[in-house]
Amino acid sequence: MPGPVRVRKPQRLLIPAYFRATNGLWHTTCDAVVQRRATATLVMNPDSGPGAGTDENYRLAMDYCHARGQTVVGYVTTDHANRPVGDVTADIDRWYQLYPGVRGVFLDEMSNHDDGDSRAYYSQLYRLVKQRSSQHQVVGNPGIAATTPWQVTTPVVDVLVVFEGPFQRRRPNDAATPYRDWRPPSWVASRSAGFFAHIVYESPDPATTRAICVESWGNRNAGWIYVTPDGRPNPFDQIPDAALLSSPTLHRP
Repeated sequence: MPGPVRVRKPQRLLIPAYFRATNGLWHTTCDAVVQRRATATLVMNPDSGPGAGTDENYRLAMDYCHARGQTVVGYVTTDHANRPVGDVTADIDRWYQLYPGVRGVFLDEMSNHDDGDSRAYYSQLYRLVKQRSSQHQVVGNPGIAATTPWQVTTPVVDVLVVFEGPFQRRRPNDAATPYRDWRPPSWVASRSAGFFAHIVYESPDPATTRAICVESWGNRNAGWIYVTPDGRPNPFDQIPDAALLSSPTLHRP
């Protein structure tokens, strides 16, 4: 599976940090990233979004990570553009009200449909974030393999998760697309790796985790990566493991 790692900027981490901001877990994560001389964007998700009020644990965790050179963005679900856009913009505004230090958003369940309605919907959200700061990050995640490049050509995101799923099928009738068998569409290879992220869960062992990182960077043009042994139903409730953080693709010179 591993291929040669191209000589380019190191791969960056996109961490769905859906674990509680207690017991020092966020501090441990950011310290580990810094110790490995890596760069990460962490997705904060107190309550399937920002929640109704500021959670001081999350605010302190965000400040801690930012002070160590990492980026924290807020989770917002869009339900494949079925959620009323006013509700989504309210969530984005609430992120900035409750957590003024937030540096962008992670738009989950992003529509894969390349049509005028989807373009208008996500363009509005993209502009809303960029009005806060042109440097703030918009990450889009369809939750399934992305099928067309419209999200990065419109543009409505800065980073697009083109794959999220398990490394391999858990059982014969598993409907999830396995990373082991998936290959990115041809349009991915013609664009900068910095546009694209892969999120892979249920990695069976540390060697496979490192091999996924090398493969994703060397042969599948992913500038952002997250790999975890954690499994369904919630594969993102554990902090990043040592195998991911030891990947040679992450190291800064």
